[in-house]
Amino acid sequence: MRLRVALLVSFGVMLVVPAGAAAAFHLTSIREVFPGDTARPTSQYVELQMYAAGQNQVGTHSVTVYNGLGTANSTATFPGPVANGQNQRSILIASPDFAGAFGITPDLEITAPMMDRSGGAVCFDSIDCVSWGSFAGFAGPAPSPVGASAVAIPDGSSLERSIAPGCETLLEAGDDSNDSATDFAAAPPSPRNNSTASTETECDTAVAGAKLSAKSTQRPSPKKPKIVAKATLGEDGGVSVVAKAKLGKQTYKLKKSVSLSAGKQAKVTLKAAGKAKKKIGKALKRGKKVKAKVVATFTDEAGNTAKETAKVTLK
Repeated sequence: MRLRVALLVSFGVMLVVPAGAAAAFHLTSIREVFPGDTARPTSQYVELQMYAAGQNQVGTHSVTVYNGLGTANSTATFPGPVANGQNQRSILIASPDFAGAFGITPDLEITAPMMDRSGGAVCFDSIDCVSWGSFAGFAGPAPSPVGASAVAIPDGSSLERSIAPGCETLLEAGDDSNDSATDFAAAPPSPRNNSTASTETECDTAVAGAKLSAKSTQRPSPKKPKIVAKATLGEDGGVSVVAKAKLGKQTYKLKKSVSLSAGKQAKVTLKAAGKAKKKIGKALKRGKKVKAKVVATFTDEAGNTAKETAKVTLK
């Protein structure tokens, strides 16, 4: 007796709708600081980045630059909100010479003297701070914890926050450990102002569109039953199918795995063998009904899994 499962795969479309957040400013982190370099010594910038929607209400809030001794060098205060408040949007604060050197218009100007590559700190209000190099600590109360300082900023580099913790392609609250040495590292300058669309993307955390249905069809001979299952997956991945046929108190398991490719259809045949083939075939020949449960475990390329089940009766 053969028990066969044919999987007919079709692909759907997954819609992702970002969750909203109350309009504010505090769900924002310092993403990058650039203290200038030998070629552009007075072209400096600080980039903030939102990690929730609606965080563009920055009016009256400030960015302050500190020297290596912890004394404030310069402060810039936003006169009002910036235009774009989508999750992951940036806000760029830069020196007067920055636009000419980089060809990007900042959202707010801050006057020199600003940052020193060898050591210093930057704070966005009391929300977030970063320190680097020989920074000796704030002369007064710390606006926000900085922990151990990140490396002194090499010539030609910026200091950029890592977004690897959690979702490695999205800035999140968990990317700020309040330790500058952990959170920041030297990187090529990559300034983005508020009008520049973000490139960060949400991580894949769920299997899209996994569905399963099954029905029993019968050939002329009851020794050759067939279960036809339809599986739908909204992305590339794989599926492991297990059919459990119950006969009295005994359960017989048949299973098979296949890969699923976008836009492709796949067929899987599960064959009963040995004792399962003998027992189920004998029962069907005698006119007994055999109940079976089909379980499909879908796995996408990100390693997420989902299970779908279907029940059938073999007659």
